[in-house]
Amino acid sequence: SICRVRMHFSAHPFMVEVADEGRGLGQTRDGGYGLVGMRERAAGIGGRLEVVSTQGKGTTVFLFGPQ
Repeated sequence: SICRVRMHFSAHPFMVEVADEGRGLGQTRDGGYGLVGMRERAAGIGGRLEVVSTQGKGTTVFLFGPQ
């Protein structure tokens, strides 16, 4: 699996994109709080977190800074 990390400083104060070409997020939940905690941290700085995942194609996580 390949992981890409990109940072953009144009449309928002900043945007961080982390993408992989792995298996994607499954439908089942394992009881973890990883994404919940990441969303809470993003909200804590006035930003937001978005996750896009396709089974068998990978996952991309976007962190948008405060507006």
